[in-house]
Amino acid sequence: MLSGILRIEGYEVATAETGAQAMAEAERAFVNVALIELELPDMLGIELMGRIKLATPLTEAIVLTDHASLDTAVESTNKGAFSYLLKPCDIDKLLRHIHRALDQQQTQQRILQLASFPGMNPNPVLEVNAAGEITYLNPVAERLFPELAVAQPVPGALGDVAVPAAMGSGERPEVVRELRVGSTTFEQFLYPVPQSDLVRIYMLDITERKRSEEALKKSEARYRSYIELTGQLAWVTGADGVVVEDIPSWRAFTGQSEDQVKGRGWSEALHPDDRERAAQIWREAVERKGVYEVEYRMLRHDGIYRNFFARGVPVLDASGGVHEWVGTAIDITERKQAETALRKSMELLQSVVEYVPGRIFWKDRDSRYLGCNTEFAKDAGHARPDELIGKTDFEMGWKDQAELYRADDQAVMESGQPKLDYEELQTTPDGNTIWLSTSKVPLRDESQQVIGMLGLYRDITERKRAEEALSENQARLDLALRSARMGVWHFDMIENRRYFDEQVCRLLGLDPATFNGTAEEFLGAIHPDDRETVKAALARTLEQEVPYEPEYRAVWPDGSVHAITARGRLVRDDKGRPARINGIIWDITERKNSEEGQKLFRALVDRSTDAIEVLDPQTYRFLDVNQKACLDLGYSREELLSLSAFDIDPTLDRSRAAEQSQGLRKLGSLIYEGRHRRKDGSEFPVEVNLGYVQLDRAYIISIARDITERKQAQEALERKERYYRKMIEGGSEVFLLMDRAGTVLYRNEPGKQLTGWTTAEVLGKPVTDFVSAESLPLIRGAMAEAFANPDQWFRVEVSMVRKDGKQVEVEALAKNLLDDPDVAGIVITVRDITERKQAGLTLDKANRALHTLSACNVALVRATSESGLLDSICRLVVETGGYRMAWVGYPEQDAAKTVRPVAHFGHEEGYLAAAKISWADNEFGRGPIGMAIRTGTVQVNQHFLTDPAMAPWQEAARPRGYQSSIALPLKNSAGILGVLTIYASEPDAFNEAEVTLLQELAADLAFGIQTLRTRIEHDRIVDEHMRDAEILMQSLEDSIKAIAATVEMRDAYTAGHQRRVGQLAVAIANELGLPEGTIRGIELAASIHDVGKIGVPAEILSKPTKLTNLELMLVKNHAQAGYDILKDIKFPWPIATMVWQHHERQDGSGYPQGLKGEQILLESRIIGVADVVEAMASHRPYRAALGIDMALKEIERGRDSVYDAAVVDACVRVFSEKRFVFSA
Repeated sequence: MLSGILRIEGYEVATAETGAQAMAEAERAFVNVALIELELPDMLGIELMGRIKLATPLTEAIVLTDHASLDTAVESTNKGAFSYLLKPCDIDKLLRHIHRALDQQQTQQRILQLASFPGMNPNPVLEVNAAGEITYLNPVAERLFPELAVAQPVPGALGDVAVPAAMGSGERPEVVRELRVGSTTFEQFLYPVPQSDLVRIYMLDITERKRSEEALKKSEARYRSYIELTGQLAWVTGADGVVVEDIPSWRAFTGQSEDQVKGRGWSEALHPDDRERAAQIWREAVERKGVYEVEYRMLRHDGIYRNFFARGVPVLDASGGVHEWVGTAIDITERKQAETALRKSMELLQSVVEYVPGRIFWKDRDSRYLGCNTEFAKDAGHARPDELIGKTDFEMGWKDQAELYRADDQAVMESGQPKLDYEELQTTPDGNTIWLSTSKVPLRDESQQVIGMLGLYRDITERKRAEEALSENQARLDLALRSARMGVWHFDMIENRRYFDEQVCRLLGLDPATFNGTAEEFLGAIHPDDRETVKAALARTLEQEVPYEPEYRAVWPDGSVHAITARGRLVRDDKGRPARINGIIWDITERKNSEEGQKLFRALVDRSTDAIEVLDPQTYRFLDVNQKACLDLGYSREELLSLSAFDIDPTLDRSRAAEQSQGLRKLGSLIYEGRHRRKDGSEFPVEVNLGYVQLDRAYIISIARDITERKQAQEALERKERYYRKMIEGGSEVFLLMDRAGTVLYRNEPGKQLTGWTTAEVLGKPVTDFVSAESLPLIRGAMAEAFANPDQWFRVEVSMVRKDGKQVEVEALAKNLLDDPDVAGIVITVRDITERKQAGLTLDKANRALHTLSACNVALVRATSESGLLDSICRLVVETGGYRMAWVGYPEQDAAKTVRPVAHFGHEEGYLAAAKISWADNEFGRGPIGMAIRTGTVQVNQHFLTDPAMAPWQEAARPRGYQSSIALPLKNSAGILGVLTIYASEPDAFNEAEVTLLQELAADLAFGIQTLRTRIEHDRIVDEHMRDAEILMQSLEDSIKAIAATVEMRDAYTAGHQRRVGQLAVAIANELGLPEGTIRGIELAASIHDVGKIGVPAEILSKPTKLTNLELMLVKNHAQAGYDILKDIKFPWPIATMVWQHHERQDGSGYPQGLKGEQILLESRIIGVADVVEAMASHRPYRAALGIDMALKEIERGRDSVYDAAVVDACVRVFSEKRFVFSA
């Protein structure tokens, strides 16, 4: 079935039942990949694989087996297997392994091509004839065994070589032995050469493998000893729980024999009540392929059961199934006994605290609850105290107070002092807040060390609420008394002592802290003129039992006088004798002042310069008037009070009186101009201010002012304004009036002639709307200066924008309207200066062109290349000449006759790539550039955006600011070389003088191009000779790159790793200032520094978990393998040594040679640092990328100990200062 599938996939397949048949098939035809069963009828699959690899080393082998183990995997790898798979295996997985094996084979073939140089084979090989004489030695054998020579017998040092008598009959015997030469151990294979009487002797270097095997044995023995020392019982079982290895520690504890333990007999040592539970947990762990954890009792050899905690982990095979279980069992008897004792102690404590009144709780040093009584648990919203154990206050309903509670806990535990009977808030589980009275004390152990905290609290919410209610009522009473400026007092007649509250003391100007209640103190606070009044009132109350109600004045210490009213009642004792008078006082100063104020207000109203009238809102009748109203209208007060507003205001409409009154009520106040009629019938203008006032009833207050003089002054001012307006409108200059925001308030008629904008189009708009963008800072600056300096004129020249879009140059003079900073406005006069500016501009253009010509002539003299010359000319035209953009184009001789841009500078922004420019006689060739090439004449376009001939390019030119252009042909004796085109940002940019100077510039540029081309042709011939020499070196470098790419195809996770290491290594070398040749060697070495991984199985390279020691040793061998591959290839640099040493470290901790410091090539030190940084920053099968920052911290940590200090510093600078990033 497998053969058929492989044939469908396109492979040629041959099959064999035995190892001998497989060898015959391998001799008949080259086998790319051999699929080998682990067990065959006549030999082991690993033995067959070894024979095939010896006969055809390039054949890759994949081992198939029904059961896999670590030993099998290691032996298969050591014998040269590409991979091993557990049967039955997924066909897709098998096809992937075959594909990878073929990729590796192609890589090895390329390596063998390199190895065709003398001495490339890394292992010694000999051929011996039937007489025992040497017929062939490869270079490695010649170097290792200098005493050997062709045609000489094999010495005894290599052992006797016996060629079987049956060799000619086709039998293929094999002899395998180990041979030690110095410090190197070889595995020797003797194999007959087909169709000859020769025996080929292969010697495989197995030194590292022997070391790895020895280290693995020592590591396993050390691991077992560590487990035994901890007192744990280590165990190993198969996937089904059957013990497959002896467990000495288990037998020592249980007293079972080795036979009793094996199989499932180990479970007999478990307590009968625990066996089924342990077995069920085992089955669940097997099903989920997870960790097995269980507690059970196990019988000790002395008949006592001990408590154990067992833990096992599954070891998975290549297909993901459980291969075996490895675990330990720990004696936890003492711990279980301690837990039982602690539980009993806690139960006793719990029973005690349940009967203690209040809520009790205790915590550990981390403020985690260790216990509480039931009442506390209920407060926390739990049914039982054990539900709180291990929790913190942050997990309770009172988490809002948790930080405060924790601070109190820590303060008690840190200080060792209790905190007693303090009040705090707590949020209940239902969201309410209660008050607590809390006490906390530290808990100590036998050594008096604080180990926790014990707390007790009581709910005092009801008490707090009562206190708060009492305090609130008292505060409310105090507030009422203070608001009313009242105080409470009583006079104890038995003690002859007066008791005043603080408010009474304040009202009388007494100090509550020193007042002793004597009659002298009280009377001393009363105005001298009022003291007898107070005494008389007191006597009347005592004699006649009438209320005590005097009014008097209190004199405060600052001399101020305050009016006081007192009220009091006499109280008798149980014998009917006067005992005391209870009373209050209050300040009536404001009332007294109000009465005086009313008199003063009346006087002020009558002396007002405005007529004031009080009207009824319903009838508009006068309720009160002042003296000014009577004088203005010619009526007496009595006459006016008999009239209404309708009698004096001819503008009022009696039918709308109610409506007008309601409108005034909504507005509150209203100001308007009207007319009033005097008693004699004459009328005069007034400004009326009406107000709607609600006091004991509604009123309308009318304040009327005679504005006859103001009206006359206003008319005079208007006449003057008309006069000055005619004068301004008839002048030639433009006048503008603006407010502080720059809004145009006025502009005279000459402004329309200058700008084309009508007055209506300008008024109400910002003046900046009519100024060019370039002039905005100038006009704003002039306005700001004018506002800041009202007494000065400020001059500025700006460009105004006409209605037709054109700009006109003007001179503006700005001045504050008045010499008063509060007046928000300025006046600007504007004069047309276009002609004067145009004359100056013409001169500037000529000077600009002359400076450009001078700078370009300097560039012509200094130019060394045509492209450099053209770039310099374009740059100078823009920078020195101030033009928008310049470019040079060469005419092409293609069918479309395109013009190819060769240089440009300025605001090009993709214009040349988008524009279709030709010199053919068509739409795209009739522009200035095409015409300049065809006719050889200068083409000037002063209006780029409006000229119909420029239509194909106007859309692209507009956003780039091209307004005008000039195309200058570059001519020599042979014809037109190209064209220099210059764009300006303004129309009409090129006058006659400027064009003449630019023509001279074009002639000089054409001469410079011709001169450089002659020189370049000479240099080209010299360069061709140099390139021929470089091609030879490039071929060798390309071969190296092909090998590097092939190596990376085997490992998807490290694909591109060598190339990126090369990028970083080159950057570090440049930072160190190394010569260019050395840097090139570093780049090549870095690009193949992991070539030795060809010999590492792909399964190990892509393994997603931690490598075993043996697998790690196989990977570490890649540095030595890479050196062996490259050492005999001749390079201009020590490539092989760089690869060999790239894992060496400064302190000798590296491999494979353990070199230190200067023993390591600088190039290798650089590649080593780059290798570490790239590897940590990239993804790996066994972990995600750690990032550049983590990688840099790693090399800085090992600076000068593990890694070269100078290389580390250069690497850090490359990232931090040079912003290095890996390219894709």
